[in-house]
Amino acid sequence: MKTVTVGMFLERSNAPYGAVTVRKEATLREILGTMLRHGEERAVFVVDDDGALAGVVSLGALARHVMHEGIAPQNGFSPATDILHYLTAENAADIMETEVVCCSLEEPLEDVRQKMLSRKVYKVLPVVDGSYRVIGALNLIALLEASLAEE
Repeated sequence: MKTVTVGMFLERSNAPYGAVTVRKEATLREILGTMLRHGEERAVFVVDDDGALAGVVSLGALARHVMHEGIAPQNGFSPATDILHYLTAENAADIMETEVVCCSLEEPLEDVRQKMLSRKVYKVLPVVDGSYRVIGALNLIALLEASLAEE
């Protein structure tokens, strides 16, 4: 049996291939506008000037910054430092999560499914090329639908 790769899956499926991205300099208002234009998206990938993946901004992170609610210390910072950061955040680079799980077109699809589940990536996973440029995205729902169709 031939191993199905991410690239093969994206070519033959109806899964959304395009990734929703913003540049590091995007304002919080621009990030929200991007999310609203792409209705179903609850996360946007942040890219640098070359299109390389720099981070991700989730709807939850954006809401925490815009609404200033639910602020809790993270990564060992003091609450005062966290609150100051939340209040002064101005762009995607200020609020993005920089540790992003991703995959390539060549990776076996089953490995990517397992990676998403084990790393608790329940929404969307960026697909990157050899230069770490975002070239697409995998939606967990589409992967699960494909798994059920195979049974």
